[in-house]
Amino acid sequence: MPDAAANDPHTLVFDQDGDIWFTVQNGNFVGRLEVSSGVVTLIASKTNRSRPYGITINSRGEPWIALFGTNRLARVDPETMDISEVVLPRTNARPRRLEVTSDDRVWYVDYAGGYLGVYDPETGLIDEWLMPGGPSSRPYGMAVDAADRLWFVETGSQPNRFVGFDSATGQFLPSTAIPSGGGSVRHMHYDAKTNAVWFGTDANTIGRALLAEVSVRVENDAVPVGFSIGSPYPNPASKIMRLKVSSDESLPLRLSIIDINGRIVLQPTVNPFRGVRLLEVDISFLSPGLHFVRIGNHSGSVSKSVLIVR
Repeated sequence: MPDAAANDPHTLVFDQDGDIWFTVQNGNFVGRLEVSSGVVTLIASKTNRSRPYGITINSRGEPWIALFGTNRLARVDPETMDISEVVLPRTNARPRRLEVTSDDRVWYVDYAGGYLGVYDPETGLIDEWLMPGGPSSRPYGMAVDAADRLWFVETGSQPNRFVGFDSATGQFLPSTAIPSGGGSVRHMHYDAKTNAVWFGTDANTIGRALLAEVSVRVENDAVPVGFSIGSPYPNPASKIMRLKVSSDESLPLRLSIIDINGRIVLQPTVNPFRGVRLLEVDISFLSPGLHFVRIGNHSGSVSKSVLIVR
């Protein structure tokens, strides 16, 4: 590390360019490793003893960080390397892990207060839900799946409880006890290929949660308020994919193409419009295989599947 104080790299995540962003909890840094050159850049947190902890990347390649020693989230501009902070409404909140859904809303678990929260960068609004386990639930490990459902573990009870939340409906899903008890589940990873969440426990075990089929959410036509989409065609597709979109208002829509590993591989620009529009997307350079086409606005998102062939 270029600074001796950065002696405890904590959590890392890859961005869309294959570089690594990471947190340094006690050293109070956010860092980036340029994989091709091996160059490490450190960015000092603006707040002393903020304990940068969980980290994730949004569709624009911007890292978001949970500052566990504070009631704040942080964002890094990857172009300028400037860091900014978002203050959460409750002074005793302590965000520990966070994830981003396909609409780029930032979801976090408040370990100290037992809340799930979401920050919308477009509107600046923050919403929170008390966990099913209440104020002492201590939510820790967190993941998001291909259907924009959030998954986390309440570590304040023994056994720990694996809990889900549907970001489209704002409803918690049924919870499940961790068979080993868990101790504490600290980190979780979603594998889109198998539609499963993997996690480690303090009980000397590796866990796997097999989720309900993503296709139930991907293929239905129950879309968020304000727009609707048709199925991509042709399907399979090789060069150009077409998608009919109907929008009630001239508001921004976000279009993402996601591979089977859950990585965003393409984000074409969709200018605001009102009415019906046929979108044509060049997919000739994408790898063959199953992909998800996800489009959303401020009220939520919906996905369809497309098979890319060569």
